Amino acid sequence: SITNYGENLGNILKNNKPLYKESEMDIVNRAIQTKDSKKLEELNQIINTFTKISKEMKAVPVPKQFEKAHLDMVNGINIVVFGLGEVKFVLNDSIRGLKGIQIYGQGLSLFLPSFKATVDFINTNNINYKQGSGGYYLLYRI
Repeated sequence: SITNYGENLGNILKNNKPLYKESEMDIVNRAIQTKDSKKLEELNQIINTFTKISKEMKAVPVPKQFEKAHLDMVNGINIVVFGLGEVKFVLNDSIRGLKGIQIYGQGLSLFLPSFKATVDFINTNNINYKQGSGGYYLLYRI
């Protein structure tokens, strides 16, 4: 059901909330500015989190009306992961690193509209979730 799908998707995101303080691109920018390759190692935690989200999303039953959006979200996350893996080379191989940034952006461009459309669909169908539930987290990020 749509309700269960929203609950499951929200729980995946809630249970894999990022623990890192900086965004991916903040980490990359700081590494480039300071020429500190150790800074780029901080991307590993983000890559691992996104990989876990993707794996868990693949196991979720998906209602027919969400199949394309769900596939786009999973593919988008996987592209982001690949892009971030390439970005880690930015200090040693700037072309490869910059290509990774481009790939990362392509992944976000696939993920974000599908994610927004999914949340909007659930919102417009007046599905209510209890505060603290996965569905509530999906809709309100709290």
